[in-house]
Amino acid sequence: MPTNLPFYGFVERTYPGYLSANRLVEENIRRWLEMSFLIDGAFTTVVRNETDWRGNDLSQFLQTNDPIYGTKVYQCRYKNLVYETGVAVPVDITAPTIVSGIYVDNDFYPTSTTGVMEYHFDYINGRVIFENANAMSTVYGTGNAPLRANFSTKNIFVSSNDEMLATLLTNTTTDNVETTGVEFFEYNELYYPAVFIHVMSRAWKGAQLGGGKIARTHVNLYTFATSSAERDYITSTLSQQENKKIPTIDWNSAPSPLDEYNDRSADFTTFEVAASGYPWKSCYILDSEEKSRFRTTVYRGDVSYQMEIYTFM
Repeated sequence: MPTNLPFYGFVERTYPGYLSANRLVEENIRRWLEMSFLIDGAFTTVVRNETDWRGNDLSQFLQTNDPIYGTKVYQCRYKNLVYETGVAVPVDITAPTIVSGIYVDNDFYPTSTTGVMEYHFDYINGRVIFENANAMSTVYGTGNAPLRANFSTKNIFVSSNDEMLATLLTNTTTDNVETTGVEFFEYNELYYPAVFIHVMSRAWKGAQLGGGKIARTHVNLYTFATSSAERDYITSTLSQQENKKIPTIDWNSAPSPLDEYNDRSADFTTFEVAASGYPWKSCYILDSEEKSRFRTTVYRGDVSYQMEIYTFM
């Protein structure tokens, strides 16, 4: 009886933090979609002191009592801020703004600030996290000194289907930033429009004589939007990606672009450099199908991909 059977599929490991094959497929689709939407101009740039039509300051960060960091946290009204560089936008669009620092009472503190005012910028949740809980009150005599920044936010939220389900089960509607007339996100709250990725069934077939396998993978993309125009733009864009090879990155080897604070890590590199330096499998979208468009409490649409992933690379 043989003791070592040859394994031709994905190499799976179990140590903590290791991304399985499904997670790698999901993560690569997510990052590809995020970058593609950015290149298409689906982001909004906010400049310091910019206000909306009601006079609310869009660039301001307000103090909140976070369950982990306490009063070290100041949060803006946006989540999912742009941290990626090298976004090749069309010539008629200005590239997204990457945070270079924060302004407190008109004093500028770059992201490299150390000492009492040292902080981390949480791009995912739109927050400033100070190292010192008393940083603002020590320097400015109050924890409510006006804190602002220039930044860009992604207009379309892209995540895993797991996050959608978890949020639907656990989310509350109470704002965790005390303010008047201005809506801020909960720490775990999602926003629309959004695309949620669900890697589903997989079937194997031989790739060629001499070895190799092809994993035929079914992926569903669930779209949520606040208007039919948003939904139609997203689902139409997603459904037009058939016969396309998408760049894939081995995120078990590549350095993470963000650190434990969701700030840009010391090993940060661009999407293109990571894709060329840490390639994973060859991944192709063979067919796409816009499965349905319907209205519930929000505007919904589903797109299905049939993908092939070549495992001999």
